[in-house]
Amino acid sequence: MLTISPVRTVSYYTNLAAEDYYLGAGEPPGEWYGLGTRSLGLYGNTVEKADIEALINGGAPSGASLVQNAYSEKRRLGWDCTFSAPKSVSLIWARADDNLRSKIQTAQSQAAKRGIDALERYAAFTRRGKAGETLERTTGLVAATFSHCTSREQDPQLHTHAVICNVAPRADDSWGSVESRKIYQWQKAAGALYRAELAAQMKQLGFQVERDEDSFHVSGVDKKLCEHFSKRSKSIREELKKQGVDSSASKVGDLIKLDTRKDKGLVDHQALLKSWQSEMDGMGFHTETLHSIQTEILCDAELPEDDQILYSITDKKATFKPQDLFYQTAIQSVQRGINAAECEQNVKRLIRDQEVVELSAENPFEPQYTTQSVLNCERMMIQTARDLSSRFTKSLTEPEIQRALKKAESELGFPFDDEQIEAIYNALNGPDISIVQGSAGAGKTTLMLAARHAYNEKGYKVLGASIAKKAADNLQEETGIQSVTVASLINKITNGINPLSSTGVLVVDEAGQLPSTDLQKLTHCAHQAQCKLILTGEDKQLDAINRGGALRYLSNPEVIGTQRIENIRRQRTAWARGVVADLRDGKAEQALKTLDEKGCLHFHENAENTKKALVDGWHKYQNANPEKASLVIAQRWSDVQEISKAIRDIHILEGRVGQENIPLSCSVADKSFKTEFSKGDRIKFCRNDYRKLGVSNGTLGTIESIRIVESADVEFSIRADDGRKVSFLSSEYADDKGTHLCHSYALTVYSSQGTTIDGNTFVYFTKEMNRANIYVAASRHKDESHIFYNRYEIEELFPDSNIAGKREEMLVSMMSKEKISRLSIEKIAIDNYIEL
Repeated sequence: MLTISPVRTVSYYTNLAAEDYYLGAGEPPGEWYGLGTRSLGLYGNTVEKADIEALINGGAPSGASLVQNAYSEKRRLGWDCTFSAPKSVSLIWARADDNLRSKIQTAQSQAAKRGIDALERYAAFTRRGKAGETLERTTGLVAATFSHCTSREQDPQLHTHAVICNVAPRADDSWGSVESRKIYQWQKAAGALYRAELAAQMKQLGFQVERDEDSFHVSGVDKKLCEHFSKRSKSIREELKKQGVDSSASKVGDLIKLDTRKDKGLVDHQALLKSWQSEMDGMGFHTETLHSIQTEILCDAELPEDDQILYSITDKKATFKPQDLFYQTAIQSVQRGINAAECEQNVKRLIRDQEVVELSAENPFEPQYTTQSVLNCERMMIQTARDLSSRFTKSLTEPEIQRALKKAESELGFPFDDEQIEAIYNALNGPDISIVQGSAGAGKTTLMLAARHAYNEKGYKVLGASIAKKAADNLQEETGIQSVTVASLINKITNGINPLSSTGVLVVDEAGQLPSTDLQKLTHCAHQAQCKLILTGEDKQLDAINRGGALRYLSNPEVIGTQRIENIRRQRTAWARGVVADLRDGKAEQALKTLDEKGCLHFHENAENTKKALVDGWHKYQNANPEKASLVIAQRWSDVQEISKAIRDIHILEGRVGQENIPLSCSVADKSFKTEFSKGDRIKFCRNDYRKLGVSNGTLGTIESIRIVESADVEFSIRADDGRKVSFLSSEYADDKGTHLCHSYALTVYSSQGTTIDGNTFVYFTKEMNRANIYVAASRHKDESHIFYNRYEIEELFPDSNIAGKREEMLVSMMSKEKISRLSIEKIAIDNYIEL
């Protein structure tokens, strides 16, 4: 792992050489590394206190100033890049004899240097000119490296501090400050290259490694042993979670590390080593165990497949940067024994491959790429959509549309306004593809009721679809259109079946969440089946998780075009509708002012207190309004889990949920966790299973009965919200990580899009939430949306400690920030000035 923390005090780093180092080898001093140290005559030298103090402050070892703001109290001092070995490597090091231990120490040192090399070659930049307007490469970095073997809890933990000083040489022999943004941009890639090098070194020493998410684990080392010797990491994680800060490399993270940090003090190195080994013996990790997992047999390293690397990147996004290639190449190389240098060569070869297409850089020194496969997919989607737009097989007459509108209005009990009527006319009287965009709560889904009446009268089958199961259910409930998830349609297409062969009209709601890959498949099937496609949604709300930007692009007038509905109708009060409109239009300051006046903003000191206040607020509301519905929303899955548990505890206490509390290992999005289930629990199915259970990812239900059967299996009987009874054994709906179920007392922002709640919503706001996220989260209600903020998390984003009066300013900035996904083909069109 590579963590990067700003250097906030010089004394900590000048004292590093006085702390515990490799056991049994004395206290090796720090070592200067980086091409920038050659200019100073320090390369490979011992780090002396006076030298590092001068360089961290922007001066030369002689004391002379290297940069304009040297020795200023306001300058950034530098960055601590800490390369930490996987715990399994540290445990082997602690269990090994002196000879093997020394070799592993050398491997750790070399791997850390390969990580520094990557930062130096690709992320080392400086600025010059007025306000630093000109960005240029440095000719090296100045790094002081310190090698350690223990954590603050005195567990074995190999790690190397690389203190990058905020000074760097330029090509003209002048010096400048380091552009830190580039270093952070390359953090994941440099960390992955470090791990690839360390894994290759461990394989050379005779150990087998297996991939562990984006890191690796040495085969044969019990993971329970790793957890036992990770007390420092555990204490930091617990405190970070309590404060609601997701990174220890932050201001609050620094304070947490200091608060939880124990002074190593005077350590009897040999006694500590014997203590570790004694603990390992007690847990079954003996010297003989170490010998049994070490082999002399070495296999030739095989590079990962090019297609596999490129697909792993472009499956998520249409364009990528060099650091994405480095990262994916490295994490897919750890199990194969490919070292950092070989990874680098492979990336350079891949960039020259004819499958990779270079795009124009949006910023200096930030090249962008895509692949021919991505471009071909986008071209097919656009061309097929244009073909549909020139075909009018389902265009209805004005009398037919008028009759459908009257039926829909009679069923709803209220009339459509002019804006809605114009939109439905454009959709029903138009070509075989129509796009209706509208504000959250503007009634664009309800409008499809008229479409159902119109096309049913003509004898056409109308089918609805959405990415989220809850949104599909909402579409069916509001319009009577039989609706499914997009995933179920794509599953049929993958199996060679055209799911639209007997469908006259397909309505895709929340179409902004459609990846371009899925939209390409649906447009193709619609074209082949003579099916009309109606896309409803809004590109100001959440985009697709993977390969987004399709709806926004097709909505351009020169491509397909769209009809917009702006008037918001969902909220009952004018002020609530105004808040949603302000969030939609990026007027976050006005939205926050109104919410504050209405008592809907709630600030608390840390994550723990904020979540408790949210749950208390929800509980009081439900007790006072039992006839109303409510919805609890959070951005992060971990927060959803924690809040769901707190709400579930209330339901158990008040008797709505039983107390069987049967434990079960569960798996959601390839992440495993343990939870408990009882009769009455609200649950969500988290993986598609169309054949056996007939459920989609997102199907909601209530447990009617639950019991443990033979072989510790769990038998469920669940009443789905659509009325079906689904019975199964937990093992029948599981993978090796667990059963695909979770509680559903709260939803993620993404899952909530397309939902309408006749009551209040309660939103846990976190720093990842931008303009689209808060717009979606704060527009699901008919009455009020209450937003809860963790003060620590907001204040952590300030560049300095002067935060008085700036909290609202930071919130406005966060809630106004837009993240727009673009198709890769757009960048080629801009580059070459061609019409697509």
